[in-house]
Amino acid sequence: MTDNRPGCFGNIDEVFPMTEKGYRESPEKCIKSCDFKKECIVYALDSKKGIAKKDEMIDAAYEAGNINFFSRWSQKKTVHDKYEVKKSTLRKFLIFRRGRDK
Repeated sequence: MTDNRPGCFGNIDEVFPMTEKGYRESPEKCIKSCDFKKECIVYALDSKKGIAKKDEMIDAAYEAGNINFFSRWSQKKTVHDKYEVKKSTLRKFLIFRRGRDK
């Protein structure tokens, strides 16, 4: 990874904010002038806040009747399992790096 990422990198509220219509949309400054747009949005959506937003979207679909209870449960489990795997992988990487630096 590179160190010259902008300060807003991965901040879901800045790079993928909620619009007045209730949808998430990336601002023009991100789309047109940022070299890290794809990596940044993926990182933001995979963060803890991003997972919470995905949970909200799944709950909204359930409450609107667009998905049933089992679909809701399955989607939430998939989202949280993916987050736990990423967190575990990062932890292993950091432990490995710490061991190599000694």
